[in-house]
Amino acid sequence: MALDAQNSWTSCSATVHIDVYISRIASLALQKSQGARCRSGASGVPTVCGQKNTVMYYSPTILQLAGIASNQTALLLSLVTAGLNVLGTIINIYFIDRTGRKKLLVVSLIGFILSLGILSAVLQEAATHCPPVSVTDTSHFGPHTCPDYRSAGPSPVWDCMKCLQASSPGCGFCSSPKNKMLPGACLISNSTVKDVCHGEGGDWYTRGCPSSFGSLALLGLALYILFFSPGMGPVPWIMNSEIYPLQYCGICGGIAATTN
Repeated sequence: MALDAQNSWTSCSATVHIDVYISRIASLALQKSQGARCRSGASGVPTVCGQKNTVMYYSPTILQLAGIASNQTALLLSLVTAGLNVLGTIINIYFIDRTGRKKLLVVSLIGFILSLGILSAVLQEAATHCPPVSVTDTSHFGPHTCPDYRSAGPSPVWDCMKCLQASSPGCGFCSSPKNKMLPGACLISNSTVKDVCHGEGGDWYTRGCPSSFGSLALLGLALYILFFSPGMGPVPWIMNSEIYPLQYCGICGGIAATTN
């Protein structure tokens, strides 16, 4: 009897697997669920379609690229995005049954596309409007001068971004102690030179250049997480338990989760 029951279950399971793709309703629901996961994965926030929590993981680096020099400051500011992620989840709990899944998804999608535009514009502006490298300021540091800058000629026209792209060895930018947007020095990147730069009253940059767009980058990150976490984050998971015919819930839910 136990063997018959097992054979019956195996036959039923195989039939359900095949019927998922035969049944138009189940197949369409499965495609919608997988599509929602891949769209949210393209945003780079959840672990979907092979991607990781990109924005959460790299928020300190993004802030540094936007002109925040201190690693500690960038890490502390990245906690804002983590807090907003929690806040967005609470917002989802309140609105998910009041406004409906579709409205949350649409607002979320539009919101994080706009915030991505803000982030892209901020990083582009930070890269193209960075302070130049001063020959005088750089020569002041003598042997600490970036080798690529020294070998580029008597008066090379470099800016901060070109200095950071030097790779033999890696170089950093020491900002002017008077104003970080004034011409600075292109120096070898190591802890000794970093201390020398700080001793002269400058800020030390190795990932991004001095910029006045740091607050806008933080705003873009905050909006990105705040729009994503109530909608495109949790809603596909909620839909996954609701949109399938009852007999296909288990298998379709498993297939959709595998897309994750």
